[in-house]
Amino acid sequence: MSEKDPHSMKDTAEVYLNELISRNLIQVVRTSTFNGRVMECRVHDFVRELAIVKAKEQNLFGLTNYTTDPLPPSTSNSSLFSSKCRRHSIYSDIERYASFEHSASSLRSLLFFNLGNEICRISQLDFIGKCFKVLRVLDLEGVEMVESLPSIVGKLIHLRHLYMEGQENDIPLRIDTLENLQVLSGITFNQWIQNNTSKLTRLQKLKLEGRYEAEGAKFPNSIAKLHDLRSLYLKASDESINCIPSLSMNSCHHLSKLDIKGHMQKLPETFQFPPNLSRLTLEASRLHCDPIPILEKLPNLLTLRFEAKSYLGEEMCVSVSGFPQLKVLQLLGLSGLVKLNIEEGGMPRLMQLQFRDVTKIFGLNELLNLVEVKILCTKARTFGIIDLFKIPFWVSRRTWRSWREYGVIMMYRQKGIDRKRRAYVAPLPPMILRVICISTRRLILDDGVE
Repeated sequence: MSEKDPHSMKDTAEVYLNELISRNLIQVVRTSTFNGRVMECRVHDFVRELAIVKAKEQNLFGLTNYTTDPLPPSTSNSSLFSSKCRRHSIYSDIERYASFEHSASSLRSLLFFNLGNEICRISQLDFIGKCFKVLRVLDLEGVEMVESLPSIVGKLIHLRHLYMEGQENDIPLRIDTLENLQVLSGITFNQWIQNNTSKLTRLQKLKLEGRYEAEGAKFPNSIAKLHDLRSLYLKASDESINCIPSLSMNSCHHLSKLDIKGHMQKLPETFQFPPNLSRLTLEASRLHCDPIPILEKLPNLLTLRFEAKSYLGEEMCVSVSGFPQLKVLQLLGLSGLVKLNIEEGGMPRLMQLQFRDVTKIFGLNELLNLVEVKILCTKARTFGIIDLFKIPFWVSRRTWRSWREYGVIMMYRQKGIDRKRRAYVAPLPPMILRVICISTRRLILDDGVE
């Protein structure tokens, strides 16, 4: 595959993954509601062991777990990993791995997993920069740092992916020298603003966490300069001193996915959002004004999620021609929301609607492309029979028994069914919220048990 096409390897890997799924060698656990792509999967133990053996034979990667596979003290690293192996996965005891004499100067990926509460000292990480100078992927997720990261990490100029989820302290971190970096995940806001991030011109995915303490326009300006950015995730903790400011991201033409979790001063204006934004998630934003008048004007928005405490108001209103491309709308955890009004012509392409604790929805009869409605009931409430505008729905006896066991009921729209044969149509159990829908082919009612 040509190196000029950065997506070819990822696309080819996805083709292989789907082929293994079709052969029942891999089981899908979770898919994306946005594009249906596989997000999580699992395999049988025997399949995993076979994959590991084949990977070692082909020098694809080397894997070791010192907890389940204890080794004698005299064991050397060369006996565990081939010198031609370009990927190492370590599942425990980073200190022991660091003590080995590493000869794999061509190593490209180094991953640490399941380290628990293991504390990592500065001396334990020195070997990364000394032995693996052409490293491209470094995953330190789960490694708790108590001292500053070695400055040698900033000299890994070939590094493209750096993962550091789980860091609780704002330890000093030098990243502005990593000009080839494409993915940066898990660093804190303070670590970010301490660097000259304008040099990270190739960054495509950025995830920032921790306390937000920045003042002024330094942080918003640093984001606006990332012209190649495609995915941005911001999560400000409850201990943050300041609110997440209103970001101006209209210069990020490639940015399509935006997740903001944390208290916001105010929602950016429509023109400040990325022009090609397709997925937006808000959580704990504590917005008091209806955000719909701003968001419904985004021309390419396909998925919109409101998580817990993102909006504190009681009403939302979608105007005529609002959300021209929206396909998925999720209103989750908005306990104060009592009314959603959809004017005629609003959300003409909506296919999936999901919400909790919403008691009144008006305008669903105009959503002609609506395919699925999912209601997550978190409180027991007493309502009348679901009004389906006399559209014939039916529930089989088997499905009804399944609901009693799992709290889920699925109702399928059927045309020309004799009403005498339709058993258990209504009334539905008392905890179900009142739903008004038309032209809906599938209606899922979920009691919220997870």
